Amino acid sequence: MKGISVAIVIAFIFINGSNAFSQQAPSLTDTPSSSQNATSDAIEDVVVTAERRETKLQTTPGSIAVIDQTRLQDAQINTLRDAKGLIPNVNIPGTFLTNSTQSYWFRGIGENDPYQDPAVGYYVDDVVSPRLIGSLGDLADAERVEVLVGPQGTLYGRNTNGGAVKVITKTPGDKAEVFGDIGGGDWGQFESHGYAGGAIVPGKAYASLSFSHAQNDGFSYNEVLRKDVMNKDVTSLRGKFRLTPSDDLDIRLSIDGGRDNSPSFFRTPVNRVGGYDPGLIDSERNPQGKLELGGTSLNITKDLNDAVTLKSITAARGFTESPIITDSDGLPSIINESSDKLFEKFYSQEFQAAANYDALNLVGGLFLYHEFYSTDRTVFASNVLEAGRLTTDSGALFGQGTYKITDQLSGIFGLRLTDEKRQNRYRVDTITATGTPTATRFNSSAAHTWYSLAPKAGVDYQWTPSVFQYATVTKGFKSGGYDRAVTTVLAATTAFAPEKVVTYETGVKTSWLDRRATANLALFYNDYKDLQLSIWNAAVNTYVRSNAEKAHSQGAELSTTLLLAKGLEWLNSAGFLIGKYDEAVGALGAGTNAKGNRLMNAPHWTLDSGLDYTLPLAIPGKLKTRADIKYQTSSFSNVANTPQVSIPSYAIVDLGISYTTEDNHWTLSGTAKNIFDQRPLQIGNYSPPGIWVATPYPPTTVFFKLAYHL
Repeated sequence: MKGISVAIVIAFIFINGSNAFSQQAPSLTDTPSSSQNATSDAIEDVVVTAERRETKLQTTPGSIAVIDQTRLQDAQINTLRDAKGLIPNVNIPGTFLTNSTQSYWFRGIGENDPYQDPAVGYYVDDVVSPRLIGSLGDLADAERVEVLVGPQGTLYGRNTNGGAVKVITKTPGDKAEVFGDIGGGDWGQFESHGYAGGAIVPGKAYASLSFSHAQNDGFSYNEVLRKDVMNKDVTSLRGKFRLTPSDDLDIRLSIDGGRDNSPSFFRTPVNRVGGYDPGLIDSERNPQGKLELGGTSLNITKDLNDAVTLKSITAARGFTESPIITDSDGLPSIINESSDKLFEKFYSQEFQAAANYDALNLVGGLFLYHEFYSTDRTVFASNVLEAGRLTTDSGALFGQGTYKITDQLSGIFGLRLTDEKRQNRYRVDTITATGTPTATRFNSSAAHTWYSLAPKAGVDYQWTPSVFQYATVTKGFKSGGYDRAVTTVLAATTAFAPEKVVTYETGVKTSWLDRRATANLALFYNDYKDLQLSIWNAAVNTYVRSNAEKAHSQGAELSTTLLLAKGLEWLNSAGFLIGKYDEAVGALGAGTNAKGNRLMNAPHWTLDSGLDYTLPLAIPGKLKTRADIKYQTSSFSNVANTPQVSIPSYAIVDLGISYTTEDNHWTLSGTAKNIFDQRPLQIGNYSPPGIWVATPYPPTTVFFKLAYHL
């Protein structure tokens, strides 16, 4: 009934929207059709590939945010974690694991277990990262980042029910491009990035190479070991080779690799003796971790004619993490500590066909996927080795189309069919203190196949060239699977079900004041079924990963851009969110129900306001300043909504300044982040017996960088 009511409200808003917009919108002649026609004081058109074809952001249905190259550089966004708070109702918290591991939460839905499937997909050049591990790459060669909120199954190979993060990296072409930077700051910060790309044979062959390195000494001090811990040490490389043997054929080969020598993130005890201090931990262990990851992809695009394009995306990727030491209690005793050795590899093949006609646009595809995922977890306190081997084979047919019913009204339709099989082999051994197995407690094997039919339908309407509105209903699906940290045969062989969502959304995108202002608004309602959580299982007398019956989230998102004057840009965003568990039996223990509790990582309000100002000084070159404030209200980091690890309301202020020489070759910049040193916890958890632990927000940091661009 809730979904039907929301659909009626959305339809009412859509049908009656013309009255308001016909009174407030600029006339047909107020807005240039493209940035080429705009004055120098107008906001340029932003082109996105969210629909697997190039479209303008302001006429693309859906809640989409774009972080372009200029903003990445000006705001010192080196990874997506630096973009936390910039996008309404998008939460990018810290992690309990490593610097290259990241969870993404859209509208209150995400995944807090880095070993499970993400609810939000992370794509680099249309190749998915199937795990949270490795889902935080450096953005040194990024052209832009697109953040797509809501289910994306009808357009993307690997289905995700929360949304997708798309990193689009630079493609080498005829024009040579070279840039590099080097910088440092407090806390032992040092970073260096570089890129070189251009033509080998003009018009036919091109190549590029990029690299990045980032390190710091860590933001925590271990009072037991008496040293700084949890430092950062990440290096990555990417090479691209491109062939265009004819005007209608484009072949792109990409090879990348990286190494994260950062140790694991240990928890900070909240109820430690002496009180909580976000900069202190008390673990007796030296954190360890070494992640090596990489892969290759081959992207072939063939234009059959002016209307039809075929594409093939072949990818192979993987990572090795060995070993990662996790201290889940952060105290100087062996209570809840483990060592994990991880190995993952996957292969994917995607075929696409796109047809663009005057009245009809179609994108369809076939996606094939195979993954092998190995986890060896040693639990020190109980001297057991939990070894899991998970194999996934998945196939999907997907497609989406837009049909122009009239010059202003279009219909949207899409469908995804998924067939996914998983086999889980799981063994638990008793081991000695040195790790030698002495006995096998059990050795199990189980398999399950899931099928999904996920449709999408909607309409959009171009009221004027300045006002675009849409309404959609989309079903999303996140695959089922098996728990990776269990100690009984029943728990190891019991599969949890897929997570499902139906999303109702309507939005309006507008331009104002001769394109000197934009304002985009979205309203949404998410109806979730079988939300994947840790649920008490009476049969095994412990928590296992299972499914909460029902949950929902609803809210609104507003993003605005305003050119106040030449060189002065004001960007704002606001997100309002209400998310609750409607039925979650056993989520808090035997005989309990989390019904009525708020969703994790779902603050009611997320606000951001930033000013970019190029000062009108009579000097060679340009001096640019930036100020940004991010605010969010309180939220919870666990299903139980425990006060000990609740996230308080907080505001973060960042400042930046840069000078670029008159020839645009050299830039000297400085950035101060979190200038008031706010250190609220980002993630919290319970570590038996009676210990609450957290990962705090990074402290105040200052960073200076010198960059060169040819």
